[in-house]
Amino acid sequence: MNLDRDLKQAENGDDVRFLHTSLMLLDLDVPSGERNDARFGIGTADVVTRLQRACGLEPSGIVDSATSAAIAKALDAKRYTVTGTVRSPDRAGVGGLHVVIVDRQIDRNVTLGETHTDLTGSSIASESSALGPESAPERPR
Repeated sequence: MNLDRDLKQAENGDDVRFLHTSLMLLDLDVPSGERNDARFGIGTADVVTRLQRACGLEPSGIVDSATSAAIAKALDAKRYTVTGTVRSPDRAGVGGLHVVIVDRQIDRNVTLGETHTDLTGSSIASESSALGPESAPERPR
């Protein structure tokens, strides 16, 4: 996770939404009200503080560069590979199909990665919950 600025309570917007997605991919529960509003509230600060303690950082509740780096490192450790082959009795060509890897949860769907099938319909997506270039939710620019 690479942010251009520190994030703290009372902020909202796309950077906070990106933070929430990253925390949830680390199995850290962000309050749904704060997630829905893309708001950095008390609940988000509590989650960040717990993460900072677990990573041996100063527990401030503010996402600074050290906390952002710790989140990125933790996400990088959550690697997985998805392989598969698309077959269709009705369609001869299955190459070049767009494949989306989605974590379907009760209250939301999180896109974890995207790839395309090769000419035989096979796809391999080695993804990271760290949200590498192909799998990252669109980070605000």
